[in-house]
Amino acid sequence: MSTLAVDAIQNAAGTSAATIDSSGKISTTQGFLPKCYAFRATKHVAINWTTGGGTGSAITFNNTTSNDCFNSGFDLSEIGTTGKIYIPVTGIYRVSAAFLTSTSNSSSGQTYITVAYNSTDGSGGAPATTLQNNYTYNVAGTHTYVMINTVFKGTAGEFFCITKQDTIQYWSNGTNINSSSWGYNQVCCELIGVSQ
Repeated sequence: MSTLAVDAIQNAAGTSAATIDSSGKISTTQGFLPKCYAFRATKHVAINWTTGGGTGSAITFNNTTSNDCFNSGFDLSEIGTTGKIYIPVTGIYRVSAAFLTSTSNSSSGQTYITVAYNSTDGSGGAPATTLQNNYTYNVAGTHTYVMINTVFKGTAGEFFCITKQDTIQYWSNGTNINSSSWGYNQVCCELIGVSQ
């Protein structure tokens, strides 16, 4: 086993990047974290929406830049039109989404939200395309919190989306991205690391 015994790391021109003190603590000038692939997007539509708005059953999200929404490295060029989210680099990803059913539903029923991979329809349940689903009973006239959260191995250039397979009305507070949304109608994804 080899040991690298240094107190400082610099580039070839002598610019300091990091120092290591006698206790082993690393201090950096620009931060020591690698580039982060992650995003958070939200959906702002009319109250009581029933379809995802994208290709097939995919849900679209129309805010990727305001009110703590951001994009670091993902191709979100179609998230607001088709609902597709393209994988930037091959690796292991964590994805989550959250919604709230509306109290305007006059009958009870099952929510049906999926994370679909390389498909805009999660209803078939095929293990290669339906990564996870949420199938929760929604009582008429009440709110139900609908959440999905899973990890998956993604290949650069391929896509995933969140799909809505049910006809239940979901809550929204209108099209203004500055209106209170309490964290509902959102999708987040982050690269956890590379596969071994």
